[in-house]
Amino acid sequence: MSANPVLEDVSPRRSGDAPPLPSPSRRIRELDGLRSIAIWLVLSVHFLFDATVTPPQVTAHIPRALLIVVEHGWLGVDLFFVLSGFLITGILLDAREAGGNGSLLRGFYERRARRILPLALIVGTILFFAYGPSYHTYFGLCAIFLANFNQYLHVATPHGAGIYWSLSVEEQFYLVWPWLVLWLPRRTLIAVAIALLIAEPAFRAIGSMHNIDGFSFLTWGRSDGLAAGALVALWFRSPSVDRPRSLRFAAVLAGLAVAITIIGMPFGLAHAGVASDALRITQANLVFSALIVFAITNAESFSVGFLRSRIMRITADLSYCIYLIHVPLADLYANVVPHAFPAIMRLSPDVATVVRTTVLIAACYFLAALSRHFIELPLLKRRPSS
Repeated sequence: MSANPVLEDVSPRRSGDAPPLPSPSRRIRELDGLRSIAIWLVLSVHFLFDATVTPPQVTAHIPRALLIVVEHGWLGVDLFFVLSGFLITGILLDAREAGGNGSLLRGFYERRARRILPLALIVGTILFFAYGPSYHTYFGLCAIFLANFNQYLHVATPHGAGIYWSLSVEEQFYLVWPWLVLWLPRRTLIAVAIALLIAEPAFRAIGSMHNIDGFSFLTWGRSDGLAAGALVALWFRSPSVDRPRSLRFAAVLAGLAVAITIIGMPFGLAHAGVASDALRITQANLVFSALIVFAITNAESFSVGFLRSRIMRITADLSYCIYLIHVPLADLYANVVPHAFPAIMRLSPDVATVVRTTVLIAACYFLAALSRHFIELPLLKRRPSS
């Protein structure tokens, strides 16, 4: 969730004109909106469709179309991955153009550490004591970003801290990817990103066929979203980019998602199984990539104006902390509130779910705002060492 570069000019260009150049000093406000959608998807699946706390009679009242979206809210994590791949790769590509690869890598990893580590360690430390000794080994894995190996190491995982798997995927990916971006030729980098987009679904299919639990939580089973974002970043820095071509690129990405849907339906894509395990994430990555291309191409236009709203910007700024704390807060609510406020237990399931969701969202935003003001911003304002 790094600085958000913006294309200074996304209007159509005549042949021979210079392509639009990214400006690290500005933000693509529309991408803040997409980041907000990502965290709302994740919140929806955990707050509105958590089978452990949400009675079936509540979800029965949710319209079918909305229920399908909520059930797939876990794909919000993949939208985060695509956005991350786009932003980080763009920053690295711009840095490569400026030269000094060695110092730039040091600066990248230092900024990345200041952005990710403090809050992850603070929240992890609180959860370390909150969940008790049974899970101490898991929090040790979290501290070194290996939480996504918990199942293979037979490490017990507390419900609220399971989300650390996604941080592990990102940090493992970025141990390697920045070196490739800074040293590989552009065409080779494009080939590597496309290869990941093709290989990852195959890996997930193999994991599903062999009933390997948690395979999609491993870096080699989930990094295609990061690669998809990287491919979009490369597109917007290509010499031939312009608005009409970008809109066609977005249409191609969306068309591929539709094609996968049509071709995969006879093979069980709509139901749990190998096809779904392998391709559902790929479908989402293609759609999310298309949305990013469309949003950037139409930046500052009326068609994507809702993505620039104030609530979108605030939610985007708070999204990292909200992501880390929302499930632990849900656990806290489930274990404390019904006992401290027994009247809640006498409410109808519908009303109780509304109360629970409202309280949790308010708590998430409040605590994330405190974190943003007192922890994240002070650290981000510090200049990295040269």
